[in-house]
Amino acid sequence: MYPNSTKAIVCEAGNIFVEDITLEGIASAQKMCKETDLKERLVKHDGERVEMLVQAWFGIWTLKNFRDWSMKEELHKIVSPLLFYKVEMMNMDL
Repeated sequence: MYPNSTKAIVCEAGNIFVEDITLEGIASAQKMCKETDLKERLVKHDGERVEMLVQAWFGIWTLKNFRDWSMKEELHKIVSPLLFYKVEMMNMDL
């Protein structure tokens, strides 16, 4: 976005395109929000915005026309040093 002023980029658990495993994880998170205290545990990170944030997150990723979203065509525009990592499973202490 700002190639003249960006020194480096660190991208943690970013998505470049929609993967089946991501959609499976979102379905699992939706289930956890309904059946566990996950939303209450997220409050310490996101405060009163938890409900709005999870609904927005679930909403965008589950849209049928979002399934074909991809950033692949834009990646060549990144000119700053980039550390990009994505782990298969993140076990976070929420």
